[in-house]
Amino acid sequence: MPSDIDKDKRDFALLSWNLFQESVRQNEIKDEEEREKRKKRKNMRRKNLRSGVVRTKHIIGPTGPRGPVGPPGPPGANITKEQMFEEFGQMIRKLVQEELLHIPDSKISSLENNITKIYNQNALFEKEIHTPKVVTAFVWELQEYLNSPKSSRIELDLFAESLRPGALSRDNDRSSALLGRFEAPRAGYYIFNARLLLHLPKMKKSSKEHLSVSICISGQCDKKISLKTTVGVGNSEKMTVSTSGMLYLKVQEYVSIYIDNNSSQEFFIMEGSQFSGYLLGI
Repeated sequence: MPSDIDKDKRDFALLSWNLFQESVRQNEIKDEEEREKRKKRKNMRRKNLRSGVVRTKHIIGPTGPRGPVGPPGPPGANITKEQMFEEFGQMIRKLVQEELLHIPDSKISSLENNITKIYNQNALFEKEIHTPKVVTAFVWELQEYLNSPKSSRIELDLFAESLRPGALSRDNDRSSALLGRFEAPRAGYYIFNARLLLHLPKMKKSSKEHLSVSICISGQCDKKISLKTTVGVGNSEKMTVSTSGMLYLKVQEYVSIYIDNNSSQEFFIMEGSQFSGYLLGI
């Protein structure tokens, strides 16, 4: 059995069709009246020519040059969807009042409510269309302290999927948090972010004492583009180093975090350091 909403939709379609037919009929009447006027003027000119009446155009003279262009008119009104919807509803109510369509008042009220529901559903549907869905994303956290020896480069591993509220994970089975490597399930542009918590020994600040954090593609930090941040060390036992940006990955390429310790002391990457990313687009 058809529901009330289906019946109201059919009634709404009938109202729209009748409104369209009425508009077409009015336009046909105007066109017919205009044709009759043109026909009368043409017959009048023929009659004057037969009777020898001089045409006014020859008395006035030849047509002069075109005058200057007038000032521009006022700008048109900016009509929103809500205003158009309200105006359409008023047109329907006017047709009903003029008895062009015979529908009970209770049915009209129900129809208007369902029109509003349909409009709201369409607005929600438009929002869903224009809001992109995140199809691939991950948030990992370091599970143990890692040691970075002096004058070395290491690849970070021993990550795990974050279980904290607000963390998002839509990843494939190819990536390995334990190895610290995210593998691209499809070619596209990805946004990555690394936030590392470091514990360093006290040392004198020097231009030679620095460290770098990089997000590299397939371990090729020097051959391929990477996301890199370099900071000096010293004067503080704890510090946070972050790097982020966009990389284009091909299918099966992976990214991971590398730390270059260009200092004379070892330091530790603390538990809770994060590595995250998501697919921006293709």
